[in-house]
Amino acid sequence: MDFAKSASEIFGRPINPDHPIVGNKVHSTSTGIHGAGIAKAVKKGRLDLAGIVYSPVDPAHYCRKPELGIGPLSGVWNVEANLARLGIEPTKERIDRVLTLAQMLYKELDDNEIRRAVESPPEAEVSLWENNNSS
Repeated sequence: MDFAKSASEIFGRPINPDHPIVGNKVHSTSTGIHGAGIAKAVKKGRLDLAGIVYSPVDPAHYCRKPELGIGPLSGVWNVEANLARLGIEPTKERIDRVLTLAQMLYKELDDNEIRRAVESPPEAEVSLWENNNSS
């Protein structure tokens, strides 16, 4: 990772998010079944399994950890993990709002969208998103 970051800075070329091993999205999943497997391994204290449940390469070998996103195919485990990461109590209503928004927008949510979904109905967020992304 240090070499990749140094090379990126020296050559003035950003690291592609999907680049094998060093991309910032390569160890991330937003699918429900993968998220559940990773989250359950973490919950049981099996960090040694969390990185290899659904990945052939353990991100820990590269000073990384598996990350869970929230997208249209996500499940409760993905949302619970992200809400906990953001310091938000994962109630059923909040989880439902976040999942609904991800399905309505049909994309992976960023942290701001997750926070706004928790605070307001998903329909309001979709309207805001559509207004900001219309061409």
